Amino acid sequence: MKIPPFLRNALLAGMAIVGFLALQAAFLRNAFRQLDQLLVERLAHSVAEVLNEAHMAKDDLAIHHVLYALSKSPGVVQAFLIFPLAPNVTPDGYPLRDKSGPWGSLYLTVSDRLTRRLVRKQLLMGAFASSFLWGILTVFLYRVENRISDLCTEVAESRGLLELEKNKLGRSEEREGLALHQSSAALQATLKRLTEPLLLLNQQQRIWALNSAAAAQMNLGTLDTALQKSWHEIPLLAPCGKAIEQSLSTPGQPVEWPSGGLRLRFETPDDGSGGTWIWLMKHD
Repeated sequence: MKIPPFLRNALLAGMAIVGFLALQAAFLRNAFRQLDQLLVERLAHSVAEVLNEAHMAKDDLAIHHVLYALSKSPGVVQAFLIFPLAPNVTPDGYPLRDKSGPWGSLYLTVSDRLTRRLVRKQLLMGAFASSFLWGILTVFLYRVENRISDLCTEVAESRGLLELEKNKLGRSEEREGLALHQSSAALQATLKRLTEPLLLLNQQQRIWALNSAAAAQMNLGTLDTALQKSWHEIPLLAPCGKAIEQSLSTPGQPVEWPSGGLRLRFETPDDGSGGTWIWLMKHD
């Protein structure tokens, strides 16, 4: 079973939060342990002098009162004395000494329950807040994943439509190219029947069709090499830029221009085709 990405990410985030809380709890337990040890040392050091004086005075009642008062102090769980079972043996706890040497140990157990209770409440509140944030994060990741999925679907659909349009455009260009080729071939065949030098420029001002007489007048060689050449590349037409511009700006009106010992006649049809017919005529 494949786990959804948002759930996997949410679980990883939850594990990270739980790990952080566990690490925080471990640090707090260690801090409380050190705090208890410090508190025991301070209390034992404060009480040890009184117990040592009472022991030297052989005042067991005073020792009892001190231990009783110490056990009733806030934070102290238990307080009692441990006496050695053999000479020169100091039991666990805070050592008590008199002039003759160690005579026992004070054993204390402390626990600041109020502080620990407050800290536990803070930890619980932090855990609840983390759980709430984790829930919000899970919902957010779920919505983000759904949005990404929707966007991927839209992108895939757009790519499909784009590919379809490209195919349509390619087929349209192929049909248009075929039609233009057929039109050019038909026009070229028509011009070949004419004896007077004649050529046609397309909308890009390149040779679209011409007959053999025009090719011979302009020294263009074969007809195939002359087609699609720009008028800039033809020495006879290169000086006629103003005439071509005037013909394009005044469609339907012939414009004559002398060039190379010939009289060139430019005429752009007024049907919006944009092509320009050029007749090569001799001077009268």
